[in-house]
Amino acid sequence: MRTGAPAKINVCLLLGPTRADGRHELVTVFQALDLQDDVSLEAIPAADRDEVVCVPPVDGENLAVTAVRAFRAATRWDGDPVRITITKRIPVAGGMAGGSSDAAAVLRLLAEHAESADGLTVSQTELRVIAAGIGADVPALVEPGRWLGTAAGEVVERLPDLAPGRSAYVIITSDVGLSTPDVFREADRLGLPRDATALNAGAQAIRARAGDLPRALCVNELEPAALSLRPDLVPTLAALRGAGAEVALVSGSGPTCVGLYDEPRLASRAATMLASRFGEDRVQVAGPLLRSRTQGPA
Repeated sequence: MRTGAPAKINVCLLLGPTRADGRHELVTVFQALDLQDDVSLEAIPAADRDEVVCVPPVDGENLAVTAVRAFRAATRWDGDPVRITITKRIPVAGGMAGGSSDAAAVLRLLAEHAESADGLTVSQTELRVIAAGIGADVPALVEPGRWLGTAAGEVVERLPDLAPGRSAYVIITSDVGLSTPDVFREADRLGLPRDATALNAGAQAIRARAGDLPRALCVNELEPAALSLRPDLVPTLAALRGAGAEVALVSGSGPTCVGLYDEPRLASRAATMLASRFGEDRVQVAGPLLRSRTQGPA
């Protein structure tokens, strides 16, 4: 079985107060992209344990491993061991939820496999509950598309897809990652979080537009913290604006920078211009992943 694990960007991220568990309240709009890792699953009956293989290898915590364990624990499925193979295309530690999307893809594949092999039925809602225990970005990527995330991002509401051809994104990656916990700590130091009343007002404004946001709402309130830690990203954002981006922002906690364009042809033209400055290996064009184009298990 095989599926895509799409990157995501936060086209809006409003930062709220810290919760009792240490995480921040957020209001965010997740948009899945047609830039994807490839994730496959095969049963390995002769093995004594599950395996996860990344190509190329990824250092540090692998949420795909956590996803396999969480699925087995939550569903009590005791089927044969499986091998998960992930071919990475999403930048690692780039603020585009590559690891979270891989974990969500693993949950989808395991649900399909467990139903086919053993008759176990796990709903999308149940998968999102499992996903919420893995990480705040994971539930919105179980069924990729456009979602409103609240709480710490793990409580999600489906938003309508953008019209085809409505938007495109130019992505500029960085050679050096940026720690998400460090960015949140810097946001606290800078006093960036809103209070609960202001955060709720932001959520109401987004719901009123059904996720088709005016440019004034396409903001990332973590961005000043990311730029405080990585001031070298300021010229990258300026270059995106100079190449015609309607909005340029840091993606999530960074360091990837994203330019929003109203038309794919404008994004393609900008990417060609920017690749001459930043290098072809660091500049990519992506579009929103629509539900009709989401690749399921095959």
